[in-house]
Amino acid sequence: MQQLVWGYKKKASWQMGEEVPRFEDYMSYAVINSTCYLLLSSSFMGMESVTKEYYEWLNSEPKIVKAIGHYGRYMNDIASFQVCLLATSIDCYMKEHGVSKQEAVDKFVELAEDCWMTMNEERVLATLPSHDIIERVLNYARVTYVTFNHGEDGFTNPENVLRPHIIALFKDPITIISF
Repeated sequence: MQQLVWGYKKKASWQMGEEVPRFEDYMSYAVINSTCYLLLSSSFMGMESVTKEYYEWLNSEPKIVKAIGHYGRYMNDIASFQVCLLATSIDCYMKEHGVSKQEAVDKFVELAEDCWMTMNEERVLATLPSHDIIERVLNYARVTYVTFNHGEDGFTNPENVLRPHIIALFKDPITIISF
């Protein structure tokens, strides 16, 4: 909690133009402040298989969840940094490394791909909770992929980005026949 309060104070000074943070500092705050942990923990509610240990696992900031949080931040900022009035991680990266917007975006695409690699490695190699919990965690990353794919912001432009997916899911679903 103390780190979150520190983060809000730092972000306020960053947004008021008092300072531009180092990229690493911004990202450590941005992942904590993202909705990743909140949404994942709330998605566990109502699952019969979830125990206190799963919440403790999530609270331990496992590598797979950190990767998902970073992935979401990278994808969100790629999609929204040009229209965002506030400083983004791309702005921090550009200033710290002296690169153009395109070079920063290219680096963020690479960082996002690295996050996918980490998620896949953790799913295969690490000791993780049950299959249904891991699927729930990975589904969060999949939603991020759909929402911000191709540098488009599905929250800002849902008609063009999310609408086709929603129509495919509910209006024109694929029927799966099991034997």
